[in-house]
Amino acid sequence: MAWGKLWMKEGSWSLQGMGGKLLGPYDAIHVGAAAPTTPPKLVEQLASPGRMFIPVGTYMQQIVHVDKDSNGKVAHKQVMGVS
Repeated sequence: MAWGKLWMKEGSWSLQGMGGKLLGPYDAIHVGAAAPTTPPKLVEQLASPGRMFIPVGTYMQQIVHVDKDSNGKVAHKQVMGVS
C-alpha cells in the first residue's frame, strides 16, 4: 500500500454495528475472531475490488478468503481449517 489509510478496530463488535461504514469501502478486511457465518455487513464494506480474510464457524472453523471483483461479484473460498 503505497498511499492509503490503515484503520484498526480493537474489541468486540456486535453483528448489527459491525464495521466502520463511515471510513469505507475498504480494499482489505482482516478479521481475527471467528464469526458463525460470513457477515454480509462486512462484505458490503469491501471495495470493488476488495479482499477479506475471516475465520468462520462455531466448533469447526475455516479461514475464508472473500474476494469482491471490480463488478461487485463476490466469491468465497475456504482456505484452511483452524481450531
